[in-house]
Amino acid sequence: MPRYRRGYTKAAGDKPAALTMLDDAMALRDEMLREAPRGNGAAPPSAAPSRNPMLMTVDEFCRNNRISISHYYILKKKGEAPREIRSGKRVMISHEAESDWRRALEK
Repeated sequence: MPRYRRGYTKAAGDKPAALTMLDDAMALRDEMLREAPRGNGAAPPSAAPSRNPMLMTVDEFCRNNRISISHYYILKKKGEAPREIRSGKRVMISHEAESDWRRALEK
């Protein structure tokens, strides 16, 4: 019987136990994704809005304006990024600052 890493053994034609567990986990994930409601307009969990509707995080700002986060920090270094609001370690951007930033780009 061939041996695999970590002591897994393989009978003729069988998968190692680790691969079987991985296949089961992937099948469960696929099933959960198929059952998830679609087309209801809900944002995916990664795109959850910030708690304050008047403010957005840097990540949300970058997604809204279709720029990368690294490009945002390049703009910030040049002094061309929108105004920021700091609360402790959190950096937020108001919708008003976003609008002003867009107007400045249009000129």
